[in-house]
Amino acid sequence: MAQDRPNIIWLMAEDIGPDIECYGMQAVKTPNLNKLAKTGIKFTNAFCTNPICSPSRSAMMTGVHQK
Repeated sequence: MAQDRPNIIWLMAEDIGPDIECYGMQAVKTPNLNKLAKTGIKFTNAFCTNPICSPSRSAMMTGVHQK
C-alpha cells in the first residue's frame, strides 16, 4: 500500500555542508529545513565517496562509486 512506503526528500546543495540552522549554525535561518529535520530523519553521521563535490554528487545520483 502507498502508506507503507516512506516519503523521501533528498536535498542536495552545492558547497553548503552542514552550515544550516538545524545543524547548529544559528546565523543561518532555515525554518522549513528545521521543520523537516524535526519531523523526519536528520543525518548526523555520513560519509562521501570523494573529497571533491563533483564525483560525490555523481555517485549519489548514479549509485556508482569511484575506483
